[in-house]
Amino acid sequence: MFNLFFVQLSAVILAGVAVAIADVLIKRTAILGNFWLVFKSPLMLVILILYFLQIVFLAYVFTHNWKLGTVGNLQVVFYSLTVVLAGFLIFRESLSLVQTVGIGLALISVVLMNL
Repeated sequence: MFNLFFVQLSAVILAGVAVAIADVLIKRTAILGNFWLVFKSPLMLVILILYFLQIVFLAYVFTHNWKLGTVGNLQVVFYSLTVVLAGFLIFRESLSLVQTVGIGLALISVVLMNL
């Protein structure tokens, strides 16, 4: 039972990370500057697969009776961490002090939601 919990938790985390990576790839292709070129990019197939994986991961978790609020919170936090890290490392974006504190509070919320 203990191991099953971590498998399910990993599925929620992977769902958030999959969507985040897909969104990073969308931004990467959007740099081309043309809306229609984004959809013609070969990366669009990878993006669609990542969105589909999110559906698979969440379907798995919900069939094990996880609460929507808990799953949503966990997924959004790991999505946020992934896109912030990607923004920093790939696109050279920065965070203000307030935004950094917000990320810390989001992490605290994950702990509190799972008590």
